[in-house]
Amino acid sequence: MDDDGYPSKDCLNILMQYAETHNSDYVMPVSIDIDNNEQLSWPTRKKNHAKTECYKELYESWGDVMDYVTPFNGSLLSKKCIDSVGYVNKDFFIWGDEYEHYWRCKKAGIHPVTIMNAKFYHPSQKLPLQPCFFGLIKLPYVDSPLRMVCLVRNYTYIYKKYDSKLKIILKLISYSWFFLITRKLDVKGFVLYLKSVLDGLRNDFTRHRDFL
Repeated sequence: MDDDGYPSKDCLNILMQYAETHNSDYVMPVSIDIDNNEQLSWPTRKKNHAKTECYKELYESWGDVMDYVTPFNGSLLSKKCIDSVGYVNKDFFIWGDEYEHYWRCKKAGIHPVTIMNAKFYHPSQKLPLQPCFFGLIKLPYVDSPLRMVCLVRNYTYIYKKYDSKLKIILKLISYSWFFLITRKLDVKGFVLYLKSVLDGLRNDFTRHRDFL
């Protein structure tokens, strides 16, 4: 779990009880805004796929159990899960390690779930999002070549191997607009983005070393 958050006093007991009674190998609590306990730490998808930042609204949508997770805060994994899937991939440091591991779990037949009355208190979303397409969408962007290389490369790899290759194309369109129009011909940033996408497609996890 992150070192900037903490579980509720009954969090572990609730997770253990569910894991034992449902023979579940991957359970985790819901992440609650540490400064406003009625809000979530970040926007989370409801059953109808719309996102909300309101804990009550999310609970009313899913009930006691949400059928996916936003790892890793407070995650409880069984020995069986670790033995069959392993640990996080060290090549994914900074961004995406939790989701790469999540997808490996799914591929291994393990179904991670969120227990909605188990709570982990965490600061609200720290990932900086920048408006794009006249404010219609927001894209993750950090003014750090090291972090952007890791972000773009790692998620491109995840989309390619586990999720949807269509997302790579959609991200390419969105970031092309972002760098060339929103950031007014930020050619240097755009070229680095394209190189990072290629790195993800080629399984090349070395470019970030140029910025250490």
